[in-house]
Amino acid sequence: MSEIIVSEGGIQASDVVKYVESGGTHKITVATEDPSAIAARIDAQIFQASSVEELFGERDVIHGRDYLNKPFRLVNVEWRPSDIEGEGLPFYAVFHIADIEGEMKVLTTGARSVLMKAAKAQSEGWLPIDVKLVQSEKKTESGYQPIDLVAAPGLF
Repeated sequence: MSEIIVSEGGIQASDVVKYVESGGTHKITVATEDPSAIAARIDAQIFQASSVEELFGERDVIHGRDYLNKPFRLVNVEWRPSDIEGEGLPFYAVFHIADIEGEMKVLTTGARSVLMKAAKAQSEGWLPIDVKLVQSEKKTESGYQPIDLVAAPGLF
C-alpha cells in the first residue's frame, strides 16, 4: 500500500517513477510549502504580467481531456497529491505548457501513461519537449478511453 509523507520536499518526478516501478510501495513525499514561498511566487506572477488582461485576468486551468490533439511545448511539471479516492495514481500532474502561439498555459492530468511519460522525461532532463495528448479510439473494459502523451515534433 502506498504511503504519503508530508514534508518540505514535495513530489518529484523521480518519486513518480519509483512509485510506479515499485507497484505502489514507494513512499511519496508531499510538500507543505512555506507561505513566504507562495507569496513570492504570487508576487513574481504579478510583476511579470505584460498586459492588463494578464495582470487582472483569471488564470484558466485546462483539463487534459479538453486539450486533445493540440500540440504544445511541455515546459515544466509540478506533481500534486490527488484527493480522488479509488482508481488511478495517488497524484496528478500540473503541466506548464506553451501553446502554438507561445502563450503560457496550465494543464492538469491524471492519466497514468501521461504521468509516467512526463515523469520519465522530467527526471531525465528532457524538458522542454513538444508533445500532444491523444485519446484512444478503443475503450478499456471499464469503459474509459485512455489518453496518451505523444511526440509533436516541429511545433516551434
